[in-house]
Amino acid sequence: MEEPLRQLDSQRAEKEVRLASHALWSDIHGVCILGLSGSLEKANAGSTAAIAESLVSNCLAGYTR
Repeated sequence: MEEPLRQLDSQRAEKEVRLASHALWSDIHGVCILGLSGSLEKANAGSTAAIAESLVSNCLAGYTR
């Protein structure tokens, strides 16, 4: 994940790119675990795919500001 983030903002420090990559991976992992466990369905939160797509879109929008 680091290389695509690096391409989005080539001026960003390597440490920040690595941190953003780990944060995004952790977020996606969490959504997937919640989806697999049925917790998203119980909370009527929407599909795992829709939540993951929203998470990535919002994360990247903030990253590129």
